[in-house]
Amino acid sequence: MDRFREFVKQHQWTVFCVAVGIVLTVLLLTIGFFKTLLLFVIVGACFALGYMLDQQGTEGVRAFFQRLFHKGEGK
Repeated sequence: MDRFREFVKQHQWTVFCVAVGIVLTVLLLTIGFFKTLLLFVIVGACFALGYMLDQQGTEGVRAFFQRLFHKGEGK
């Protein structure tokens, strides 16, 4: 077990990328391309929302959506 931990420690990014590749392959083969793409878009949006909440709180998120959906005056 110690040899395995040492290998993972030395090659952490390789192990991580292979694990991501395996998960992505399983998702693509089981639910299809577009559902997998939708899953990543939703997860990415939730990540961005959570990151904004961590950094700026609810006021920062509210300000972001106000800027996003604000109608430009005379533009």
